[in-house]
Amino acid sequence: MKKIILLCLMSTAATSLFSGEAMDKLLELQKKHENSIAAKHNLRVKLITEDADIKRLHQRIMALHKELALKINAKKTMRILIAEQKQLAAQIVLQKAAVMAELKEASKKLEGNK
Repeated sequence: MKKIILLCLMSTAATSLFSGEAMDKLLELQKKHENSIAAKHNLRVKLITEDADIKRLHQRIMALHKELALKINAKKTMRILIAEQKQLAAQIVLQKAAVMAELKEASKKLEGNK
């Protein structure tokens, strides 16, 4: 979590230090890239819903995917890993809450020092 916070702080600092034409171009390219990804996704969804052949193929693939997932998840080793993952996810939620509480406390201390 410390690495994530540090990364956020570094990116914020970099943005404020290196603003200007190069940063504007980078942000513009990133926005265009995001829009392109969204357009591609929307087109895929449209084609799956409108083209009968693609729709049938998609339905067959989804049925096979579901069958595969059920068979994989039925294996004992996979069920154990799934249970461990759920426990870790719960621990992460608790740890995030603890970190947020620490950040709030540190923020209050900083505000009190002003």
